[in-house]
Amino acid sequence: MSEYPIKIETEHEVIELTKDHLRVHIKQEAIEGLKEITKNNEMLHTAVLTLLRWAHYPLISISDIIDVSLEVIPTPPGRRELMKLIIKARYHGGERTHEFYLNPMDAQKLAADVKRLITPQF
Repeated sequence: MSEYPIKIETEHEVIELTKDHLRVHIKQEAIEGLKEITKNNEMLHTAVLTLLRWAHYPLISISDIIDVSLEVIPTPPGRRELMKLIIKARYHGGERTHEFYLNPMDAQKLAADVKRLITPQF
């Protein structure tokens, strides 16, 4: 059995899984990088700061997750392999699909852990 929270870091984001929710947020280094590359263009800088302030950082309740699947991403030779983790969750009376591009080992681990958490619901 996994110990919670489970934390997976990608190049630009952090995914955290607890027994109650799945949370995704942008790494601070990525935020600082965006601020730095836009600092010389006032319009872009303001737009980036506004987007970061109002960005949707998903907090997905485990009880809202209705499906978890994996999809292999075709990768050219010499490039890093990725898998797409697809999570479907209830959202305001409908459904929302969340996609995460992860290395295969992290994607498989996270999918298995989420499935283990949602299985009692069904």
